[in-house]
Amino acid sequence: MYTQLLKEFSKIKELNNQERETYFDICGYPHYENVVSNVLSFFFDPTKPHELKNTCVQALLHVSHPEIENIDEVWEVEREVRTDKGTFIDIVLKNDDYLVLIENKVYADLYNDLEGYYRFVEKQFPQQQILPIVLCLYTPTTENIFGFKVITYEVFFQTLRTHLGNVIDRADFRYMQLLTDLIVNMEKLREGTKMDDKFLEFVSDHDEELVDLVKKIKTYRDTLRNKVKEVNRLLPDEVNNLKLKKWEHRDLNQLFDIAVIDVVLLNDAKLAIDAVLDHKGWRFEIFQRGIQSNFDLVEHCKSKGIAGEVKNGKFHSEQKFKFNSSPDSVAEHVETLLEKLTKI
Repeated sequence: MYTQLLKEFSKIKELNNQERETYFDICGYPHYENVVSNVLSFFFDPTKPHELKNTCVQALLHVSHPEIENIDEVWEVEREVRTDKGTFIDIVLKNDDYLVLIENKVYADLYNDLEGYYRFVEKQFPQQQILPIVLCLYTPTTENIFGFKVITYEVFFQTLRTHLGNVIDRADFRYMQLLTDLIVNMEKLREGTKMDDKFLEFVSDHDEELVDLVKKIKTYRDTLRNKVKEVNRLLPDEVNNLKLKKWEHRDLNQLFDIAVIDVVLLNDAKLAIDAVLDHKGWRFEIFQRGIQSNFDLVEHCKSKGIAGEVKNGKFHSEQKFKFNSSPDSVAEHVETLLEKLTKI
C-alpha cells in the first residue's frame, strides 16, 4: 500500500540536503542578542587570538563610514557599557581618534535611548569622533535613530567576506569556524524557517496516506514500548544479590525500542544489557559503562560461557528472538545473561 508513497518520498529526500546546524543552533541560542554581541566583540578585538587583527572593524567602518580611509589597528573593545542613566550600550570600540558605538538588534524592537547613549559617550570621550551604529537583522521602521548609521547584518557580512579574503591565510581555523557559523546563523535568522516546496507538494498530494501511515507508525512504536516494558517488568529487582536498574530507551527518529538493565559488579565494573527490539526481532547487547581498570568485557563474557561477538564496542549475544516471541522467554534469557555476568 505504501510502496509507491515511499518511492516518491525517496526521490524528494535525494534532492534535499539536511540544513546545517551551527554552534548557535546546537547551544540553543541562535537569536540571543547577548550571545551574538559577545561573539562580535571577540572578533572586533584585534588582540584576540583569531589572528584577524582589525579586519572586522575595517569591514564595519567601510560600510558605515566609507569616508574613513585609514583605520587604525589598535582598538579597545567593551561590552555592556553602563551609562549615567543606568542603561547599557551593547558594544563600544575606541582608539585615540574614534569611538564606535554599536547597538545590536536581532529580533527586538529599537526602543533604546540612542540619544542618551550618544550624549553619554560624547561627554565621557570628548577627544574622539563618535561613530554611532545600529547593527541589525532588519532595517528598523522607527525614524528616531538620532544620527545612528543603520547597517544590516546582510550588508556587513557581504563586506566582511571580501575583507576576509586578504587575511584568510593567517587566520586561526578554530575561530574562523565560529565566525563562519555566526554569518550562517544570522543569514538563517533573516531568511526565517522554511519548508521545502517539493516536500510541501508531496504532503499535499498524499495527505490522507501520510496521516494513515503516521497512525500506523505510532501503533508500531507503542507496541515496541509495551513489549520492552513487559520484559523489564518480568525481570527481578536483583540477581545474585546485586541490584538491577531497569528502564526503557528509544530514539524518536528511529524505529526500535530498548529494555535497558544496568548492574554494578562486585569489582565495581558497571555493565549494561540492552534488549533491543525492532522489526527484525530481539537482540541482546552487553557493554561497559565507563572504564574500569583491569576489566575486560569480552573476556568476562566468554569466561561466563556467553556466546557472541563484538560489534561497535559491544558484545552481542549469539541468541536472538523473533518479534512476536513471548515476553516471558525474552525476560528469561536476559535473566540468564545477568546471572552468568554477575556470578562470582
